[in-house]
Amino acid sequence: ATERNQVADRMELMRWAQTRMQESVAAYERKELDAAIRGFREVVSARPLYLDGHLFLAKAYRARGSADGARAGLAAALRLDSGNRDVRVELAGLHVEDGRHADALALLEPVRGAIESDARALTVLGESLVGVGRDEEALVWFGRALELDPASEPAFRGVVAFHALAGNRHRVEQVLRDAERAGASVAMVMVGAGDDCW
Repeated sequence: ATERNQVADRMELMRWAQTRMQESVAAYERKELDAAIRGFREVVSARPLYLDGHLFLAKAYRARGSADGARAGLAAALRLDSGNRDVRVELAGLHVEDGRHADALALLEPVRGAIESDARALTVLGESLVGVGRDEEALVWFGRALELDPASEPAFRGVVAFHALAGNRHRVEQVLRDAERAGASVAMVMVGAGDDCW
């Protein structure tokens, strides 16, 4: 009976964690970040081996602007599954923001084949490549990201920055027109593209 009770308890915990996870993801999607973080923390506290709990906790911390919280969640997730594509892309994105482009690239290289259909991941790859001086290769990946998501502001930003640094104002203007036609915010494309555009 004791073993049966333990199994029942574990099943109940799993159901609770799944329900709590769904509630927390919904809060995250509504941008109720404090509620989401609280929920994800409860989930990973009760089920420390729940990779998605750690991953979403990291995403919520990142959305709230807490890079340290995001790093801690991603480190826990990476310990659980060192080859997880989503965890690697999230952590690589943080590394890019920190200027650690070589570290970002090292995370992405082993899963490159698995990210070739993910516009956001390809944009992070492109940003990583720019950071290590592989601009031409980065432009290819930004272009592939735009094929997958024609309104990707970060990918357009990468293309604009590339042409701006090359001093090709005409091409910058053309890419900005393309971004506007695709429904991307030109203002958001310009953010981070640098003053070299003009």
